[in-house]
Amino acid sequence: YWIGDSVNTPQSGYFGLFYYCIGNPITSELVCKGSVLDFSSIPSGAFKTAMFFVGTSMLLNVGTMVSFSLFFFCSAASVYKICAWIQTSSGKGRELADVMERRKVDILCVQETRWKGSKARSIGAGFKLFYYGVDSKRNGVGVVLKEEFVRNVLEVKRVTDRVMSLKLEIEGVMLNVVSGYAPQVGCELEEKERFWSELDEVMESIPMAVLLVMGCMIYPDGWDSPEVKRMCGEQTSKYTLGNCTVRWAYILAIICILDALMLALVAFTLGNRQDNLLPDEFELETGEGKTNSFNNS
Repeated sequence: YWIGDSVNTPQSGYFGLFYYCIGNPITSELVCKGSVLDFSSIPSGAFKTAMFFVGTSMLLNVGTMVSFSLFFFCSAASVYKICAWIQTSSGKGRELADVMERRKVDILCVQETRWKGSKARSIGAGFKLFYYGVDSKRNGVGVVLKEEFVRNVLEVKRVTDRVMSLKLEIEGVMLNVVSGYAPQVGCELEEKERFWSELDEVMESIPMAVLLVMGCMIYPDGWDSPEVKRMCGEQTSKYTLGNCTVRWAYILAIICILDALMLALVAFTLGNRQDNLLPDEFELETGEGKTNSFNNS
């Protein structure tokens, strides 16, 4: 639980992100309410918002761990389902746009595009493709966006012709889209290891800790709700707990934020150090005149 009673509180009880219990003043029996499936049962708008951010952060973390655990049981090509697995060639752009329009798909990841360069191009029907490729005969990845979302693109990372990512801001929500093309079974072990190293670096750069930060910052804004005041006393207000105390779950969430930030810092440090150790043959010139380095782990 995030906050709870103390020896000085008028009533016993505790509050979590969405579930809370307050003691009955006559019988002292705890009366519990709140459900993640029923937003109206959550006592404060701040608690609802905090639950959304923290819940999303947890789902992302669990999803990442589950996905990477599958590498022990399945082939790389079977596991890598981060984006829709659609194989397309240079002559299929319009057909792909028509399918997206018909299926009402706004964002789609594509692999094996086989377009050489590092650009963005319209494929018709109001869709634009951001792509990166080194060889017109193999590999290549891209992300197709509906034209209305193009102006929301904040950053494009073209890592290699197998991994790229886009960062968008849509209605105040940060969205990271990663498109990757996993090496097939017949590829060299070195190429497979390099791909997973590159993908891991991209995934580490997505700030899942930001969601936890927002949840922890917004949660105290709901401490002035009538339910919290009933348990903690009338002197309770936003960011002031009155007679109540902070419980272990809130402290654990803050520790998780610090842990995620430290891991991200270590990942970036090791990644930059690894780039400096790469031989020249692992560097490629992109269409924009920039140099991208392959990570070789």
